Amino acid sequence: MYVEAMVGFDVREIQSNFAEMWTPDRQALYLLRTDLDKPLSTDDMVWLRVFRNVKVDLPTWVWEPVLVSARIDLPAWVGPRHDTWENLKQMQAFMVEHRAELSPMRYWTIAITQCVSPEEVAAWYPIVPPDVAPEWTFLGYDVSDYFLLSGLMNCGYQTEDGDLKGQWAHKLNRYHLFDKMDDALAFAQFSDGRVKEHAPFFAYGIYVIDRY
Repeated sequence: MYVEAMVGFDVREIQSNFAEMWTPDRQALYLLRTDLDKPLSTDDMVWLRVFRNVKVDLPTWVWEPVLVSARIDLPAWVGPRHDTWENLKQMQAFMVEHRAELSPMRYWTIAITQCVSPEEVAAWYPIVPPDVAPEWTFLGYDVSDYFLLSGLMNCGYQTEDGDLKGQWAHKLNRYHLFDKMDDALAFAQFSDGRVKEHAPFFAYGIYVIDRY
């Protein structure tokens, strides 16, 4: 039995469209289906965050087409997992302070959970709040490594991987995410063998908190 433990909170852009960010070659290499609204992911190279880590930033080609005019420098510490915030209220207060810098960009605030055993939850790093609120909107499950790099949308598929589209594409929703935890957990296990250099992979839930 798995439960969802809170990993952290983030702010991601929602104004770019699928065709703008994903060339046909990129779609063919990284996606299992292409009839999508837009790929959404834990991975900030797939779904861009509005924050910028001044010490370790993404390559310019990733963010410049969308966020060239508006990115906010992160504070020195926000949380333990790949620049996601450990405290939702602190992130929301920070966004209120800097909201004018993002106008008129459209963005969502999100929560990311990890599917873990009850025993792991007992020793989990304290995130505030620790649980998903009933009013948040579930987007789906991604499959990513510990540092939130997506094995579902950012580890290229090769010919030798076989008929992955036939096995998995019908289980993905319009955001290229799994609707069912069991499917995400199965794909995580599959990814451990397919992309050994990033193993182990985990199933992560993504939830929308607010839309701006």
